Amino acid sequence: MMKKNLGSIGRATDRVANFIGRSRYERLVTSLADGVGSLSKATNRGSGEALSAMVLSKLDSSALSRFSEGKELIYVSATNGKTTTTAMITAVLGGPQLVVTNEAGNNMTAGITLALSRAADRSLGVIEVDESHLPIVASKAPANSIVLMNLSRDQLDRVSEVRSIADKWRVMLEANRGVRVFANVSDPHIAYVVQGHGDVVPFEVGSKWTMDATVCPLCESKVDFNEGIGDYHCVSCTFGKPKSDYVFMGDELYHAGKLLAIVRTSLPGQFNLMNAAVATIVGYEREIPLKDIDSALTSLSGVGGRYSTFQILGRTLTAFMAKNPAGWQQIIAMLAESTQPLIVGINANVADGRDTSWLYDIDFGPFGDREVIVVGERRYDIAVRLSYGGVAHRIATTYTEAITAFDEGTSISYIGNYTEFSNMMRFLRDAGELIK
Repeated sequence: MMKKNLGSIGRATDRVANFIGRSRYERLVTSLADGVGSLSKATNRGSGEALSAMVLSKLDSSALSRFSEGKELIYVSATNGKTTTTAMITAVLGGPQLVVTNEAGNNMTAGITLALSRAADRSLGVIEVDESHLPIVASKAPANSIVLMNLSRDQLDRVSEVRSIADKWRVMLEANRGVRVFANVSDPHIAYVVQGHGDVVPFEVGSKWTMDATVCPLCESKVDFNEGIGDYHCVSCTFGKPKSDYVFMGDELYHAGKLLAIVRTSLPGQFNLMNAAVATIVGYEREIPLKDIDSALTSLSGVGGRYSTFQILGRTLTAFMAKNPAGWQQIIAMLAESTQPLIVGINANVADGRDTSWLYDIDFGPFGDREVIVVGERRYDIAVRLSYGGVAHRIATTYTEAITAFDEGTSISYIGNYTEFSNMMRFLRDAGELIK
């Protein structure tokens, strides 16, 4: 039924375009998309970005190809870190004033189309692309470079199994032989994807999450990991970690065996240093001076509200977003040394994934001695998971209730998944004051 409806829309729009002229029709659709988005925002129904993107892509099927013409495009895709790394690479290459990017995080085909439609004055694009949409986007708007960072389980009710995504990426590269690929070969899936591709910049920034990469993508035998030296190999065939041009350890980035740079960033956590290392590699390969790369990475503030700190109801709250087991484990590891109380929020809307069973793949043990309050539409799901993990907690029905459960002057860490984080950010912006 959906395909039939889309076909009907396509035939109808073609008739209108032929009647009034293709160029005039394209301008009309772009204006309509902007107008619908502005109306949505004016009536407090959201930012309007998603609605604008949907209107544009539905009514003009050639929009993505058309708006990408003449642009140099760098796509960034991964299960985790793509939003922040896209922002970092954008900063390194001159910032959104010079580089078109999808800052709002609309990383599917329609959102990317909208971002490119608003960038006629910019010839370079650094675009975050959803893992499952990358082959589609690359077929309609071929990239000059693609940055592939990691793959792990995420929203299995919407996104395919990890191996299936890797196979689709591999087919994508076979159809795009000329594209340059920056590949984090610390992840066996990425090493498999770029195997046999001609223009590859292989690098190692580490891969803390290995639970989704234990089966060889070639022969389906076991993959053994030696985490002490960051190595892996199949126990039955020749598949293993390839050699790298760049290796990142701690905060040191090596190129061809020699120390290239000490990587710094204004954002917290080892995982953000890893993201910054990727941005450094991309910038260095484009001959950006290392001092300029460092300046850009240390000047970057919160990305889409992530890592932002607010003064709210007499308390201080720092917000983190995590949306899948690998991402949650990174945030938990970062906060493990802290004694700050926590608010943990979970939703299960379409953008989050309807299935919350992934909560049982996360080790919440490091929060065992902390004060924890749970919120969100699926607060009882996370409450049950914490109970099984031996983490004492309380349940709150509102953000005000959750925040004021702690004494005035308390510093609080908040972690939420996608739509829950968005809800919290709206509350913080309305009722609080941004500190940094």
